[in-house]
Amino acid sequence: MKVLEGHQIEKEVVGTKLFSIPQLQLHTGQKIGLIGNNGVGKTTLLKMIIGEDNEYLGNIRLLADIAYLAQVKEQEALSGGEQVLQALKVALSQGPAFLLLDEPTANLDRGNQEWLLHQLKGYRGCLLVVSHDRAFLNRLVDEIWVLENQSLLTYKGNYDQVEEIRKREREGQFHEFIEYKEKVRKLERVVQEKKVKAKKMTKKKKTVSRSDWKVNSRLGAYDGKEKALGKSAKAIEKRIESLVKVEKPQKEAWVKLETKGQLVRSAHRLLRLEEGTVWRDGNFLFSHDRFSVAFGEKIGLLGRNGSGKTSFVQQILMQKLPGYYSQDLKIAYFSQNLQELDPSKTVFENARLDSLQDRVTILNLLAMLGLRYDKAQKKVSQLSGGEMVRLFLAKVLLADANLLVLDEPTNFLDLTSILALESFLQQYPGSLILISHDEIFLKKCASTCMKIENGQLRIVDD
Repeated sequence: MKVLEGHQIEKEVVGTKLFSIPQLQLHTGQKIGLIGNNGVGKTTLLKMIIGEDNEYLGNIRLLADIAYLAQVKEQEALSGGEQVLQALKVALSQGPAFLLLDEPTANLDRGNQEWLLHQLKGYRGCLLVVSHDRAFLNRLVDEIWVLENQSLLTYKGNYDQVEEIRKREREGQFHEFIEYKEKVRKLERVVQEKKVKAKKMTKKKKTVSRSDWKVNSRLGAYDGKEKALGKSAKAIEKRIESLVKVEKPQKEAWVKLETKGQLVRSAHRLLRLEEGTVWRDGNFLFSHDRFSVAFGEKIGLLGRNGSGKTSFVQQILMQKLPGYYSQDLKIAYFSQNLQELDPSKTVFENARLDSLQDRVTILNLLAMLGLRYDKAQKKVSQLSGGEMVRLFLAKVLLADANLLVLDEPTNFLDLTSILALESFLQQYPGSLILISHDEIFLKKCASTCMKIENGQLRIVDD
């Protein structure tokens, strides 16, 4: 059964085209993952579908009842994870034929993600979900929509399968680009040769006598040949213009920090905690064996929401847990708390405040996280909430520190930025404690994984 159809859809924002979709159709049973960089219009498209945004050209027609779960923001009463679960239960209880979800796993721990996957796998209607969680998309959807370059591209398969298809497409485009450039180069060389030859026609050759050259010139022998060569050159130039232009595939620029300041191996052992327990507001959270971090070691920290992960790293930050802390230990800590940003300064000024990195490296890292040059010149007060989070993350990554502590850094990142951050952390020469519900991200960035479970912090084998 068809649940939605749309034709000649065009959306503009402040006079600039956001995207154009010639045709759109959705049917019962489809499970689609919608991906794309921040700002390309994923959430906007969902709002257009549900009727919250009617400022567009073309038409979208809903043919079934619908339930929509928007991105959840933190509130005082409930955590983000609790809000998501509550909203999901309400949406699923309605039994809609068409379900739209916007980043449903962003605040869920693994246990609740498993619950969500179980519910959605059994859902028989049409599902359209915006997500940057690769493991979630791999296990749930059988079709991927990609919003990029103002167009909607559709592919069959889960995230990994589609990425493999897109990788082959990029490789094919690159080979076509090389062939196109080589063809243009050869034709341009022929044009140049003909032009040089034509120019020589007007000059007397040493092998021709002066009298013969004058007679032939009067008769137009050389002019005719020059014109023929010029005409031939122009024909080839038109041929070059008529070639179908092949654009070079875009290549993402990853950033590698230079080893400066606290990144120098001044301390091999940064910290070593004695066997002990972690408490918060008088409540026991978990116990742990000896816990240490060596320079260059990367540790992933897992656990259910409320198990004590954030309390643990905050108490390490404040050196409240008994043990050894190197005098050279310097921690840069990322959380969703943005109090360290100065709203009166620009994005670039905030990012470089505690950094020893050069201007180009700082600007490249900001761009890698979706804050390109024009954004870097704006005041922080002009940024959206998500952009502020990404700026604070950049500020932490650039800091003169030898231990990064990152608490759910991917929540406000698109897939391109997550892959960039992944690459950055893999090459980062310092130490890392990483809290994340993103299973693939954690495995790729951490060499050791530890989990808080049943009141105990233990190393995870797999």
